[in-house]
Amino acid sequence: MGRKRKFVLIDPSFDGKGGDKWQYAMAFIDSARERDFEFTLLANIESPTVSEINGVGVDQRNIFNYSFYMHGDIVSRPFSGAKRRKIKLADAAANRAISDINAKIARSKEEEDHIGVERWTAIKAEIVATRIHAKVVEEAEADRDEPLVTPFNRDDFAIALARELLDLDLQKGDVVFLHTATQGMMESLSEISIHLDQLLDVDAYFLFHFGAEAPDARTFIDRYHSYSSFGSLALRLKTGSPFRRLFLLATSVQLRDELEAQFGVPVGLFEGLTNWTRYIQAVGGDGGYQEIRKSVSSDVRDGVVSLGVRIADLDQPRMEIVKSTVDLLEKQGFTVRVNLAFHSRNRAKAAQLVAGLDSEKFILLYTEENDSYIKFLVSNALILLPYREEVYRKRVSAVLHDCAVLGVSCVVPHGTPLADGGEYADVYVYDEIADVASTVLLAATALRIDPARSSERVSVAHKRFGSDVIGRLLQSMQLPSMVISKKAPIATVVMPLWGRVGSSYAIEAQIRFLLEAGYFVIQLLALDKAADQSEAMSYFWRMLYENSLKMRANIQRIAFREADVDFDLSVGEPNGFEHYLSNIGSNKLWDNRVESLTRQSIVTVVNHVFNSRLARRVGGGTFILETHDIQSRQMVHWPIRNPLTQEPESYDKLFQQELNEVESYDAIVNVSKFEHDQLLIANRSAKVITPHIPPNRKPQQYESISAMSYNHDWSGFFRDVYKFDFLLLGDSHPANVESAVWFIDEVFDKHLKDQSFTLGIVGRVCSSLRPIYGELEKVFYCGFVDDIADIRALSNVVVLPDRRGSGISIKTLETLAYGSPFVATDVAFRGLADRLPTPPRCFNEPEEFARELEKLAVDEKRRREHGEEAWKLYLALAGQSVFDGAWKAMFDELNLPIPINFQ
Repeated sequence: MGRKRKFVLIDPSFDGKGGDKWQYAMAFIDSARERDFEFTLLANIESPTVSEINGVGVDQRNIFNYSFYMHGDIVSRPFSGAKRRKIKLADAAANRAISDINAKIARSKEEEDHIGVERWTAIKAEIVATRIHAKVVEEAEADRDEPLVTPFNRDDFAIALARELLDLDLQKGDVVFLHTATQGMMESLSEISIHLDQLLDVDAYFLFHFGAEAPDARTFIDRYHSYSSFGSLALRLKTGSPFRRLFLLATSVQLRDELEAQFGVPVGLFEGLTNWTRYIQAVGGDGGYQEIRKSVSSDVRDGVVSLGVRIADLDQPRMEIVKSTVDLLEKQGFTVRVNLAFHSRNRAKAAQLVAGLDSEKFILLYTEENDSYIKFLVSNALILLPYREEVYRKRVSAVLHDCAVLGVSCVVPHGTPLADGGEYADVYVYDEIADVASTVLLAATALRIDPARSSERVSVAHKRFGSDVIGRLLQSMQLPSMVISKKAPIATVVMPLWGRVGSSYAIEAQIRFLLEAGYFVIQLLALDKAADQSEAMSYFWRMLYENSLKMRANIQRIAFREADVDFDLSVGEPNGFEHYLSNIGSNKLWDNRVESLTRQSIVTVVNHVFNSRLARRVGGGTFILETHDIQSRQMVHWPIRNPLTQEPESYDKLFQQELNEVESYDAIVNVSKFEHDQLLIANRSAKVITPHIPPNRKPQQYESISAMSYNHDWSGFFRDVYKFDFLLLGDSHPANVESAVWFIDEVFDKHLKDQSFTLGIVGRVCSSLRPIYGELEKVFYCGFVDDIADIRALSNVVVLPDRRGSGISIKTLETLAYGSPFVATDVAFRGLADRLPTPPRCFNEPEEFARELEKLAVDEKRRREHGEEAWKLYLALAGQSVFDGAWKAMFDELNLPIPINFQ
């Protein structure tokens, strides 16, 4: 007897015998048996055991800690321990005591009380020593009971799934089905791949239920929360998939169209499934079903309407709509009974919504078990689905499918796939939530005339949703969405752990190029300071968020250390540059598996020279340095101090040591000619490549700054603003602050303020400007904005007032990439002007700068022409073909492969 084909159902949300999750699992189990598959169910650790409840022998493995909707629990893992909270409280108390003693020491010094200084210093030393000793003991105890998750963004879902996939020994012909796929969940595929040495030669199906804008689409099973870098997800699937053949499926035509645009591959249609056999068992067999439906029809004919609504779909305003619906029907001579289904997660909500209502008219029904849920549906004449359109815009409803098969009529909202259900279900569609009452009255009237009307479409529903589920799944697509020919080689990108800054775009351009070239990309974000993981957790999550909005690699790890390294006097005089690089070089990845993979890299791209030691220690293959600037110029201002003397290191000393590091690389990428001319002395392979910034051409989301302000929770100060006349952007770098101050003092205040022009300021530069100026008339501090495309679309002219800087200005390059009208100084075009076909006009004097801004602000035609010219300049300077061509030429010179591995 030959080996049976295996069918593996993966569903982390299968955590109870309730709702559609249970019936889906049972449908697949029955279908697998009929098709002679060897079936395995990989479910949540809270899942009931199928074989114990239904007497069906199933290979069931409850391995997943979290359901897809539990991302909040995942992100808060490191903070959940009571012992760690006690440590933080004890630390705070000790710090307060030390602060008080420091004040007493200072007072004793002022009073020249030497005895007092000695006494308080001794007490302080004792407190510090006692706290250090206590903390060591406390943390050891906490680690035993509540070890920190390492790496902090560890993907427990991927680790558990990879382990089971290996154990199952899958082969060609076997099928893997991820039932509740979301765009966010697909992030975990690359994390699975790092635990597998080979591609799994199986057919992997992924069923998407939600549109990208739905809250559920932006959840992760693990690691991340509330965001997903959709823009690069398709690329990461192609280089990071653990499966050879991928079939992407949608539950509605609308969602299929969205996914095809998002992933750039064909997407199949699998609208849903039902399990008629299980339904009938739930209501006492066919006879029980017929008896219940006959009773419901008889009641409706007599004017008694049972209306079913799920508590999960209600809030207080919608509950008021339900109550007004009852009032309307009663005025029209109907007797109404509202059955409200709830489960354990919304027990409190249910109690709140029915408080004070007639319990004989509004009846709460506990439907945690799937059988009770089916009985709830069958026992109602009408089911009301008051879904919010924005959540269900591309999502179908399992409830509607169940009702269609069971012959129960539904009232559904316009604008969702539910409204298209008339082919297979008896549906009544309302346009606005306020129309629910009249629509329910229409449905009740129609059912009173013909109670059996819903049964007319039952046969269509049975054929559509009730047939052999695995058979329909395998026939949903003739060819895979994508085929992966081989496991991708590894490229590692090392970068600073910063928020969104100028170099972010250049790094994202590297990652995109490597992904498109067919590499599995590991992104290491290096912290330059020592850190405690539990204290830095919020910062770590935020940094991953900011470095994932536009583009991210297959996997990300943050490299950090818990303490700085000691300098060794025996090897020579210590210096600040060496110590700084050594500190970062001592950072740990906190993931031995990933570190073993980075060492296997074909190419390691290093961003900023100060990450060199870390890259050399954990990277592999060919080493490319993108300098972004001559870092010594920045280091001398930080400043970098000698670890022995604490004196700032001189520029000459720093620059010579930087040249020594630059010399050691296989290739150098510079972003400006000025930097290039100097670094070429140390490394003749240096090339000037302007970073590519993918233009953000997404549709404008807001009609005005006022509308945008509500979403960003800005103050009422913004409420009357339609557009900003001028937009100033920047982080808190001293050069940005200096430039912004010059613009506000010399240009805006002296020449433009009295003309009612508005100025929007975006970025962390706001935190430096607000203390200087306070609140200014017509000046709006927006702070950090996740996606400035929206605010750019609502601003007439971008202000580029740079007074000093090195390298290139990414703000300027980004402005060209957006095709935004702008007014700039010469310095704003540093490193760019000499490579443009037609250098732009620049304005360095305050009055001429102001006059040019004024001309653009009042002339829409002029702004449009200016923006079109900016876009042309960008394409010539840093269009994707220009950037990719330069990187490909460099790879060719270095004999690096372009290993595209997908189709």
